[in-house]
Amino acid sequence: MTSAPLPAFLAADTSLPLMRATVGDLLDRAVDAAPRRVALIAIDSVGEERSWTYVALRDAARQVADALLSLFAPGDRVATLAASSAEILHLYLGAALAGITLVTLNPASRAAEVEYMLRQSDARGVFLDRSFRGADHE
Repeated sequence: MTSAPLPAFLAADTSLPLMRATVGDLLDRAVDAAPRRVALIAIDSVGEERSWTYVALRDAARQVADALLSLFAPGDRVATLAASSAEILHLYLGAALAGITLVTLNPASRAAEVEYMLRQSDARGVFLDRSFRGADHE
């Protein structure tokens, strides 16, 4: 028995209007709605739990955005080679606020793969977690 092929794409759901908002707009809305509500809980490298409210998360993102803009310009591409963490989320949000495009690279990639991806992406900088599951990225 042969099944019919699946379509190459699915049509968009147009039953709801498209929300026109930036990441910063959405973060501001969350702060306005529930400033002291916990937005993020993370376990750090030594097993300690840390948490951020929406206000604290927005403040961290703004601080990262300011730092990024001291090194890069809006529209620049910056690569990340790191495992998931609260700090990487701060980087994602800060980059969005700064207008910087993050190029996320798989931290399990080998050196030759990373070199290729960096060349192809035209990244102007890299945020690096030097060691991820034994893959040494010196």
